[in-house]
Amino acid sequence: MRLLSLFRWPFATAPSAVALSIRLTPLTALAAFVLGIVMAAAGLAYSAEGRINVIYVWLLWAGLPLLGSLLAVIPALTGRRRPWLFRWRQQHAQWHPSLAERLSMALLLQVWWLIAALGLLCGFGFLLLFSDLAFGWRSTLLQGPEPLYHLARGLALPWRELWPAALPSMELVEATRFYRIQPAPVDPQLAGGWWSFLLASMLVYNLLPRSLLAGILILRLQLLKRKVPVVSGSTAVVDRGAEPVLQARSLQDWQQVPVITWELADAGVEAAALRLGNNDWQRDEQQFRDWLKSPQEHLVWQVNAERSPVAELADLITMARSDGIRHQALRVVSGPQTDPQRHIASWQMFAARQGLVWLEQVS
Repeated sequence: MRLLSLFRWPFATAPSAVALSIRLTPLTALAAFVLGIVMAAAGLAYSAEGRINVIYVWLLWAGLPLLGSLLAVIPALTGRRRPWLFRWRQQHAQWHPSLAERLSMALLLQVWWLIAALGLLCGFGFLLLFSDLAFGWRSTLLQGPEPLYHLARGLALPWRELWPAALPSMELVEATRFYRIQPAPVDPQLAGGWWSFLLASMLVYNLLPRSLLAGILILRLQLLKRKVPVVSGSTAVVDRGAEPVLQARSLQDWQQVPVITWELADAGVEAAALRLGNNDWQRDEQQFRDWLKSPQEHLVWQVNAERSPVAELADLITMARSDGIRHQALRVVSGPQTDPQRHIASWQMFAARQGLVWLEQVS
C-alpha cells in the first residue's frame, strides 16, 4: 500500500481537477502485475519443436515496450487535439484534455506498464529457477547466424562493460538455430544461454525507459503546478479555497479583447470574432478550431443570460485554455425576462467553476 500511495502522489498534485481522479488503485496494480506474469508464461511457452524463439521473446519483452513508451509520451507532451479514441466514430464524446490531464494519463500508463514489467521479471525469474528453458531462434529472412549475432551485439552495447556474460557469442547463435523440418540436438547448457541477454534487455529496454519517462512526467507535472495557479480543466475552479471564487472585473479592462458570442441571435457586438451556439455542434467546434489557429491570450465569452450553461460551452472554454488562452472572461446579456436570482446566479456559478473573470452584464 505504501508503494501505491507513492504512485498516487503525482496525480494528486497535478494542477487539474480531472487529474485528481486519475489514480492507480490496488486492484488495477494487481491486474498489471498478474498481466506481467501471464506475459512471461506466454513468451516462454515451448513450441512443438521444444524450443523458445528468442527473437519473438525479445520483441515481446523489450522491443514493443520500448516502442510503446516512446509513442505514448509524444502525444501527451506535444498533442493539442482530443485523443484519437474520442475522435474515432464518437463525434458526441466531447473532451479536450489539458496539458495536466495529458501528463497525468501518460504517467498513469507508464506506472501501470512498469508494474506489469515487474510482474514479467518475477515470472521470468520463477521459470528460470524451476524450469529448464531451452532457447533457440529461427527466421526465414536471416539466412545465416551473422546478422542476428551483430544485431544482438549492438543491442547489448549498454551493458557490454557492466555485464559481459550477457553478450551472446557467435557460438551461442550458431548452436541454437533450429529448423522446423530438420530439428537438430543442441548442448543443454547452450540452449539456456540466452537468459542473461533477455534479462538485460528487459532491464535496459523495458524497465529503465518507463522509469525515466515516469520521472520526467512527474517533474513536468510539478513544474506545471508551480507555473499555473489557476486550475485547468472542464471543472476548473479558482484555487482560493474549497469553494469556487468569482473574479469580478470592470468591462473597461477588456475592451480590446476578442469577443465570441454564445446562443445570441442578436449579439449587440459589431466586431464579434465568432457567433456560436446557434448551429450544430460539429460546425461550431470546427469554426472555433479554425479561429484558435491565430495566437490569442485573452477571450471574452458573451452569453444569453436567459439560457442555461451547457457542457458544450465548457468544452470550448477548456479547448481554448489548452491552446494557450489562459485569460477568459464571461459577460451575460440580460433581457426583460431575466431573473437575477435564477439566471444570473447560475451563470456566476458557471464562471466561478470554469475560472472565468466575471464582467459587468449588459442589457
